[in-house]
Parts: sequence; C-alpha cells; structure tokens
Amino acid sequence: MKNLKCFTKGYTLLILLLTFSIPITQQSIYAQELNWAQVNGPNGGQITSLLTTPQGIVYAGTEYGNVFQSNNSGETWISIRYNLPTQAVRDLAILESSLYVGIFARGVFRLDSNANEWQDISTGLRNVRVTSLTASGNTLYVGTDQGGVSASDNQGNSWIEINTGLGTLRIQSLLATENTLFAGTLDDGIYQSENGGASWTEINTGLPQREMVFDLFPYNNTIYATTNGDGVARLNQEENRWDLLKTGLPSTATVYALTASEQSLYAGVSDNRGIYMVYRSTDGGIVWQPASEGLPNRTIDGHPQFE
Repeated sequence: MKNLKCFTKGYTLLILLLTFSIPITQQSIYAQELNWAQVNGPNGGQITSLLTTPQGIVYAGTEYGNVFQSNNSGETWISIRYNLPTQAVRDLAILESSLYVGIFARGVFRLDSNANEWQDISTGLRNVRVTSLTASGNTLYVGTDQGGVSASDNQGNSWIEINTGLGTLRIQSLLATENTLFAGTLDDGIYQSENGGASWTEINTGLPQREMVFDLFPYNNTIYATTNGDGVARLNQEENRWDLLKTGLPSTATVYALTASEQSLYAGVSDNRGIYMVYRSTDGGIVWQPASEGLPNRTIDGHPQFE
C-alpha cells in the first residue's frame, strides 16, 4: 500500500490523488489523453494525506484532524475522526489490523479494528512534530521535524530513537522496502539504513546539496525521490547514486508527490506560482508529459509550514 502527501486546497483535486492510489484500467493507462473526473468529497478542507489498502479501502486525512474512509473508490465517505485532535494529519499507515495517524505537533494515534476511539500512543516520543509514518514487518517508524526517526515494535506502546548517523533531525518522508529503510529530509537529502534504523548512511551522490525531499516512492525495483526544483531523482543502485530526471517538467518546479499505476509514473508538481499540475512518464521518468486534462487550475495555499 502507498500513502500520498499533497498540499492542495479543497476537495476538487482529490481525484488526482485517488487515481494515483487506486489501480487504473489498462485502457486509461495507455490512452493518448488522460482525463480526470471529480469524486464526491470528502468535504473537510485541505487533504493532507491519503492511504489505500489492498482491499481498495481509501483513507484521507485533513488539515483539521479529520480522517475519512471510503469503501467504494471515493464515491462516498464516512468520518472516523472520533476523538482525534484538530491539528493537521500529516501521514497515515496500517500495521497488522490497526490504522495509525501522525498528527503534526500532537504525535501518533492508533485506531484498532472495530474500535471507535483513537489511542494516543505518543508517550515516549521526544518530539511530536510528526511528518511521516511507515511500517515494515511488525515495526512502525515515525519521522519528525527536529526529532529524527523513532521506532516501535509493540504497536506504539513504547518507542526508541534511531538517529545514529543522521546528519539532520528534520525528517520529511520515510519509506520501508524489503531490506532497506529510507529517510528524506528537509535540509540534507536522503539517508538509508540496512539494519532497521540502527544506523544510517548518507546517500546523496547526484543530488543538489542540502536537497529538500518531500516524498520517496518505490517503482520498478528502484527508488524515486522528489526534489525542490531539480525534477525527480531515481536511484541508480549499481552506482549508489541519484540520477536527476526532469525532461518535460517545468524548469523550477517543486515535485511534492509520486505514485504509479502499472506502466506509468506520476508526479504531483507545483510551478511555484501556486498552480498544481500532474505529469506522467511511461519510460521510468526519463521524459515527462503533462497529464492534467480535466483538472481545474487551483491555487495551492496549503504548503507545509516549518519553523
């Protein structure tokens, strides 16, 4: 499953993200023109995170602490906010049968199967400015702004900090693959750990200095990363370096989100003038083409804020 971070305002752009997360029919994938259609909500302000499950359930978190659930590809939604605080939901994750929410400045909350109350599992976290969540095996990882990475192997009942080797504690994105944990930072590029976070090593060859990385995404047996004005970065695993792929992308665009469906890779892009666009690549990111047909031009006024 893959969750997405987006900083667009209003629900009219939600289909952009939902289509990223939900399998698209083969006909639409290979069509010359890609057209978008709007779904019904959810109404609740800025959508800040999305998560889909293999069963097709979609979860959407909002800027005001609401979490919505759809069991029919976004046609209808129900709120499962219950007792969550009102700050922004920054990320969502599922581990075993529980749903986890990371709320900026408030910590991590867990909703167990068939429950109607969220459990605050932040006790033990030194920093609750949560920006990202990911899960691997029976371990939940939490990335924070100015607190680094913490891990729990008991559903959040206790936490340990795993920051050895990190050059910064300003974590923006986390990704767990089968054998490796990746951390994208706000001001120092990307780090990787091959021992569950016990130690980290910098993996920034090919990236601009002090790169800001909003998202990390696995596709076709490699890792892709967003950049701030330098296109999309693809990990060359043989040389352990990043290749910058930006042919067709706006020259100064910030890439915020990545996802894929079958043979297409998608990038959510801001042109830094407040316009949010979608680009698609069918060759692994080498060449990008606009794919925003049918989407309204909406101003982005919900970018993440950091102190």
